[in-house]
Amino acid sequence: MNDRRRTAWRWWRVDAVALGVCAVMTLAVYVAGVRPLMLTQQAALIEASKHVAQMEVAARTQRSRLTEMREQLDASRIHLEPTTQLNHRLAQLNELATEAGLTVEQLQPKAMVTSADVQVIPIDMHGSGGYPASMTFLRLVHARFADMGVAGFDLTATGDGRFRMSLTWYTAPTADDALAAGS
Repeated sequence: MNDRRRTAWRWWRVDAVALGVCAVMTLAVYVAGVRPLMLTQQAALIEASKHVAQMEVAARTQRSRLTEMREQLDASRIHLEPTTQLNHRLAQLNELATEAGLTVEQLQPKAMVTSADVQVIPIDMHGSGGYPASMTFLRLVHARFADMGVAGFDLTATGDGRFRMSLTWYTAPTADDALAAGS
């Protein structure tokens, strides 16, 4: 029986040493590898959380600005006239040019460019009148027609001050034009 106890004690000591070695190795792996990795991951998670919070604040700010800009856009919407008013617009431009002191020799609409949202009609205008009258005309166009732009302007320094302007008129598309542009 004594032998049996000794053998059991010897195995228990071997088991205890193996258990101790396993515990020490587990602790070493945890301290040397797992814990630093966990701390690194926690730091990265904290940093990512801060970044997410900053992005949420930025997104809220941008949504607020977008809402504000949409409200401003809705408040300042420019009413676009239909293309059926082309002759009327050409007459208005001729009257403005005369009012500014320009002599119009040619006022010619070009081919219309159509999209789903807007139609653009380029208008070429040629004549004489000099720089001051041309600038007055452009100021009048800007003040009276929010739906027009200037694509080009040339002025020749001759005695009568020859000018050439390329204007653009933005018009509302008709339902047929919008369908054609979408296809």
